[in-house]
Amino acid sequence: MGFFSWDCLGCGFSLRSGNPSPVWMRTVVVARRNSTMLSGMYDGYGRVSGSPINPPSKIMSPVSAYHEACWRVLGKPKGYTMPSTSSSDQGLRPEGEPQLKEPKTKRDLMALREISRAAKQAQNDESIAYLRKQLEKLNEPERAARYSDAELKGEKRRLKDWIRSLEKA
Repeated sequence: MGFFSWDCLGCGFSLRSGNPSPVWMRTVVVARRNSTMLSGMYDGYGRVSGSPINPPSKIMSPVSAYHEACWRVLGKPKGYTMPSTSSSDQGLRPEGEPQLKEPKTKRDLMALREISRAAKQAQNDESIAYLRKQLEKLNEPERAARYSDAELKGEKRRLKDWIRSLEKA
């Protein structure tokens, strides 16, 4: 299995692995559903300081995941509170993302949360624009000729449904 990660319940950014991400985004605290806790460096493969977060058969089982800095600002929640979402960036620093400063206060954490929301919306908008372009291509006769009528209708319906779901998110 390749890289994967979860979004921090504090700031909304992914648990990061490796450079060029700042150390504070790689230093994590994870609570399993049985409320056992792990802390240390996240490696991108589901391990914190060498210890697996979940057993291989349940690698993406729900966990409460935090950057340690966010966890401290939130008052060090004890145990599993709610599931973290799977990260769309797989724990890798997206191209063009500025170096984010470690949160020290709740105000810092709220600012990071807003930046995270805005970044995810921009990513979502790019996905919608891409899908719209794909849909336009299906309406071009020379491209559409590669599909049977049933395949073309099905593909257009799937793309339209996907665009609608992204717009609602």
